[in-house]
Amino acid sequence: MRHLLCVAVMWSGLVLAGCGPVVVVEAEGDSKPPLSIGDDPVDIKSASLSGDILELSLSYSGGCKQHSFWLEWDGTFLTSYPVQTLVVVGHEARGDRCEAIPSETRRFDLTPFKEAWRQGHQQTEGSMSIRIQGTPHSVLYTF
Repeated sequence: MRHLLCVAVMWSGLVLAGCGPVVVVEAEGDSKPPLSIGDDPVDIKSASLSGDILELSLSYSGGCKQHSFWLEWDGTFLTSYPVQTLVVVGHEARGDRCEAIPSETRRFDLTPFKEAWRQGHQQTEGSMSIRIQGTPHSVLYTF
């Protein structure tokens, strides 16, 4: 899914800010309406990169219904070296009341992050540190 994102430079030198909507990146195989905040808990065990794909190892309470996961990003970059950005992992349990603790790996395409960075920096190669809110995990995304 490609999202258009308008990026503007704030001349204070502190932040590249998105002026478009929140970018929502669904996990492969999941679908979630944009801007729908799922507040079901999820435990992120680890984060890694494989090319443009962010792989999150996660666990959650449930096991009786299909759960959806997605990343929400406001399009903001913190100017630092490397550039940093923060994402939120959304989780929708669909009312699953089961008490098993499934563990799985979900994959997210980071291409919208790369394209926004390229547009804002007017360069084709770079890197950014993607921090995952509420966890100690971050990944260095180089392209």
